[in-house]
Amino acid sequence: MTSKQTPLLAPLAATSLLAADAASPEIRIESRVVAGVPTRLYIRDIPAPPPLLLLSHGFTGDKDRIAESYDAPALARRGWVVVCIDNRLHGERPGPRFDVAVIREGKEIALLALRRAIKETADDIPVLLDELLRDPRIDATRIAMSGMSMGGFVTFRAMALDPRIAVAAR
Repeated sequence: MTSKQTPLLAPLAATSLLAADAASPEIRIESRVVAGVPTRLYIRDIPAPPPLLLLSHGFTGDKDRIAESYDAPALARRGWVVVCIDNRLHGERPGPRFDVAVIREGKEIALLALRRAIKETADDIPVLLDELLRDPRIDATRIAMSGMSMGGFVTFRAMALDPRIAVAAR
């Protein structure tokens, strides 16, 4: 590891893990509700607990779409535990759907409802982390989060709320 690389980013820079990626090590995919949030977890067995990467999707998306956009299995093969979440009003979340709660009859977006969904999803992240970090397969000291579009706003707010998220990208 060079002096410019952080321990959080080390899995992506580790040559042995990149070489192992070519051999396509087995990735386990687990679907579960964690702290009330529907998730899809991508993990591979490696000796030391890997860092956690949370992914939040954009408006009208879901956990499977963000997993595909970021290629969650490839990230897991490179040494991350990747957790894709369903944002409020999306995917398998209980309650009204985004098309009912956020998009009005004339296809106009109700911005306050959308902002509330972003805020409430970000507010879920600390509780989600509390539960996820009980898993000994995850390194609780190395947490990153990323999202696209709506998920970028969720990521920004979640990082402001929870100091355990060391790195965020949109």
